[in-house]
Order: sequence, then C-alpha cells, then structure tokens
Amino acid sequence: MFFSKKRYAYRFRNRALLIWFVMTLLPIVVLIIYVAIISGPEVFNLITDPQSVNERVWQLQKWNPDEFAFRYINSVILEDPDRLFIESTYKPIIGDSAIKPGDAIILVRKDDDVKAINNFKNKEGQKIVEGFNKVTGPILPEFGGYYITKNEELFNETGYIVARQFDFYFDDGGKGSVFFLAKVINIPSQIGKFVVNYFIALFVILIILMIGFFLYTADKLTKNFNKVVTIIDEVSKENFENRLDIMAEPLVHITDPLNAMIEKLAEAKAYRASIESDRSAFISNFTHDIKTPLTSIRVQIEALNDGVVKEPNQIVHYYGNIQKKLLEIDKMMNELQLFNELETDAMSFEFETVDLKFFFKDVIEELQFDPLYKTTHFDYIVNAQEPLFALIDPSKFKRVTTNILTNSTKYAKQEHLVFKIALKTTGHFIEIEMVDNGIGIPDAELENVFIQYYRIDPARNQQVAGSGLGLAICRSIISRHNGYIRAFKGEQGGFGIRIFIPKLGGTDEEYFIN
Repeated sequence: MFFSKKRYAYRFRNRALLIWFVMTLLPIVVLIIYVAIISGPEVFNLITDPQSVNERVWQLQKWNPDEFAFRYINSVILEDPDRLFIESTYKPIIGDSAIKPGDAIILVRKDDDVKAINNFKNKEGQKIVEGFNKVTGPILPEFGGYYITKNEELFNETGYIVARQFDFYFDDGGKGSVFFLAKVINIPSQIGKFVVNYFIALFVILIILMIGFFLYTADKLTKNFNKVVTIIDEVSKENFENRLDIMAEPLVHITDPLNAMIEKLAEAKAYRASIESDRSAFISNFTHDIKTPLTSIRVQIEALNDGVVKEPNQIVHYYGNIQKKLLEIDKMMNELQLFNELETDAMSFEFETVDLKFFFKDVIEELQFDPLYKTTHFDYIVNAQEPLFALIDPSKFKRVTTNILTNSTKYAKQEHLVFKIALKTTGHFIEIEMVDNGIGIPDAELENVFIQYYRIDPARNQQVAGSGLGLAICRSIISRHNGYIRAFKGEQGGFGIRIFIPKLGGTDEEYFIN
C-alpha cells in the first residue's frame, strides 16, 4: 500500500504541475499576441530580417514613442541644431498625426522664437491652442530654468505640463530649448500607459509570482493529498484512530464526510467486536450448560449398560433421571430457537387489546395449579376499579411472566417463595412490578441480568438447570411490545422486575380475558 500511496501522490503532483505549466503558457501566448498587435506585419520579420525588428521595435519606436521622439530630436541637435526649424526634419516622429507622437506636444525655442512641431489645425488642436491662450504671462521656463514653471496653471487650462526641457546652443550662439509638454490624464489611464510602457517588466514579475504561487500550491496540495491517502490507508487496515484535519481548499470539502465515515466504521468495528464477543460467550456458555445434562445422561447409560445398576427400582430411577435430563435439553433447545427468532425478527406476534388486571389474574390462577410452583405464594396487587388496557400478544406476555417466575424459583434460595405482582398506571404506561423475597443480587449487576448467558457468579453451581436465556427473552418480547424492562432490588432485599408498556384508553369488557 505504501508504494501505491506514493504513486498516487506523484500522479497528483504531476497533474498539479501540468496545470501550472498551462497557466504559465497563457501569459506567454498573451505576450506573443501583444507583440503581434503592436508590431503588425513586422512581427513576421523576426525570421526574415531580425535586425530591422531590433531597430524599429527594440529601439523604442514602437514601445515608447515619447522616448523615441526625445532621442531623435537629441540626435538632430547633436548633428545640426538649425534643422530643428525645418518641417521635414520631424517626419520620422510626426507622420500624419495632428497632435502626436504619443500624448506629447513638442516645442522648439531659439531665444524668444518658439515653434511647435505638432499640427494644431484640427478640432482637438484648436481646443488645446485656446487653452494655451488663457494662460497669463510666460508659459515656458527660461533657459536653464527648468524648475521654475507654471505647471499648475498650465495644467488647469490645457491639461498639459512641462515634462521635459532640454537646453542647448545653436551654431550662431543663440540659446535653444526643446520642451516636451505631456498630457496628464486620469489615474486609470496613467496606469494603463504605465502597463503598456513597462509590459515586459510586469510580465516577468507576473511569471515569477505565478511560478512561486503554483509551486507553493502544488506542494501544499501534494501534502494534503498525502494526508488523505494516509488516512485511507489506515482505514483499509481497520485503524480508525486518526482523523483528517485539512482545512484548506479544495480538499476541505472531503474532511467532514471522510471523518464521519471513519466514525461510522469505528462504531461498526466496535459493534462487530461486541457481537463476536457475545457470540463466543454464547457458544461457550451454551456448550457448558448443555454439557452438564449430557454428561449425566452418558454416565447413567454407561452404568445401565455395564450392569452396575441391577435393582429394578434403581433402573427405573435411572431411566427417570435420563428422561428428566432429556427434557431439560429439549427445553434449552426450545429457548435457544425462541431467542434466535426474537433477535432476528422471525417470530410473528398476534396483538390483542387486553385488560391486564384480568390477564394476570388468569395467569396466576393457572400457575397456582402447576406442581412446579406448589410452594410459591402469589401476592397480586391491583386496583380492581381501574381499567388497564394494553395491546399485547397474550401467549408471549405469559412467557415473560413464567420466565421471571422461573428465574425467582431457581435463584431466590427460599423454601417458601413469595412472588408479588403489582399493576398500576404511570403516565402513559402501565407499570407491572414482579418481585420475590429471595436473596436478590448486587446493585452493580442489575443491568446485566438481561444479557444472554450472563452469570452473576461465574462459579455458579451447574445443578440449577436452565438455558441462560430466560430474561434475555423477556427483554426481546417487551421490546416488541414498544415497552421497556428494568431490574431492581426489592425493599426486603429480593430480586424484582419492572415492565412498562403503553397504555390504551379502552374500557369495553368485551376485550377482557377471563
């Protein structure tokens, strides 16, 4: 499983890196499209004439026209300043544009003579000229006085400021200046211009950030995925101690469902272990209990076969004992079958509306004539005027009563057993209390008596015949009646059982069992 987990982690990481590669490729495609748009057909000269591309694109003509114009004029000044007053000099940077290149107005001054190389004949140009005419006093800084400007008034009237000033001397000694007046626009536009001018730098920074982000994300996703695989690996080994603790996207959405599944599996494992323990104890106890009468039968049959017993009275006695033990085994098998049918819901119930005060009256009268209970005194307490109707299966409910009585007969250790049955209403339930005058059981054991084959004293003598399922059967039957059963210690120290079943509101005596 370790190698499988490692393979899954590598596969997940590789997919994350593939996503990163695709996301990195997209900005490159954007860059290529951007270069193609601003370069036009010249982009294809990258292969046929790369030098021309270098001259025209990488020398700022396309990327930064303002800078290109400044450098061009500077080269003209170095070669022949007098050419600045010749209109054809500016064709490489002006072309057919009326106001541009870029958003700049370029002014050339010789002493007091000023010339604008831009064409202001269109509407936009005339509007700009009108703005300049509103400015009072000198507009341009003096020779060598770049820092003394009227930029605030100039900006308010025209939207332009003096961005650059380059001072020089003409060949005849005259003072010359070149001014770049930049159009100041709103901040978003400035940001847009900044992005255009510094696209390459921004693009490189973007790529670096994306690489860092995707490497971090891929590493984090890989670690979180390893956590998931580790948890699943532990679950496959039936180790349900650990829980997933991922709180980051996108795997956070599987944390709660996976932990809930692990909780259920842990509960199922504990339940299965409990069932296995109960099954093991069940088989062990049942085998032990059935082995006792079988051993007695085997010993007595061997004695008869070996001729050890010869007297007719003894032979009859031995056969009587064998028959008694066989009846005990038959009863144990019947109890086992009944318990299995109750636990698997295979047993059907036939419910009737019955007044329990008459039901228990009849049951007690029948038991009083049973030789098994000839030394038992029955004490029946009930309000004769109060109807106690309930929906029960009479035969199954009678089985509950006889099982509880049989349990008291076996373990009360009283020569004269007193078995009290009391009925009363408790809220929406009918409370049935059965208690004997026996030795009782410790309080700590009261909740355990309904567990099949549970022994309060593990060293209990095996002379007491029984299947060990009597009270467990009572609990199953009462549960099918939508009631519940509890054990308690009587006021005189005996063992008692309280049964609560839902009460009905009927009063018609046609439902009575007489």
